[in-house]
Amino acid sequence: GVYTTVEGLLNKVKDAMQKSAPMRTGDSGAADAGPQNKWQEFIDRFDSFIVGGNFPFTLEVRDPLANSFIGSLHGMPPDQDHQLTVSDYARTWDEDEEYGLHDINVENYEDGEGTGGAGGTGAAFAANAGSNENR
Repeated sequence: GVYTTVEGLLNKVKDAMQKSAPMRTGDSGAADAGPQNKWQEFIDRFDSFIVGGNFPFTLEVRDPLANSFIGSLHGMPPDQDHQLTVSDYARTWDEDEEYGLHDINVENYEDGEGTGGAGGTGAAFAANAGSNENR
C-alpha cells in the first residue's frame, strides 16, 4: 500500500502514463509532431490539476477490495466533510473474478455455514477539490 496525498496520487498516475508511452519521446515522437503536441498539452493540463491551477475537479477512486482511504484536509470524519463522499458498492462478477474470489472455498469454515467466495463490496471515494479554503 501507499500512503499519499491527492497530489501524490496524481503524480504517480502521471509518471505511469509517461512511462507507458515511450514512443512519444525522442526520435520516435519527432516523425509526427501532431500527436506529440497533443500529448504535451494533455500532460500540461494534468500538471495544472496537480499544482492546484485547475479547480474545481472531482477525483473518483474505485477500490473493489475497499483498501483505500482518503482523509479530510481538516481532520474531519468523512461523513462531516462536504468535499468527500464515500460510498460502498457491490463488486461486479468480473471484479470478483479478477481477484480470484470465485475460486475461494469457504464451505464448512469455522461454524459450518460457508457462504462461497464472491459477492462482496468495494468502496468508492470522490474527493472534490477546488474550495478556496483548502488551498
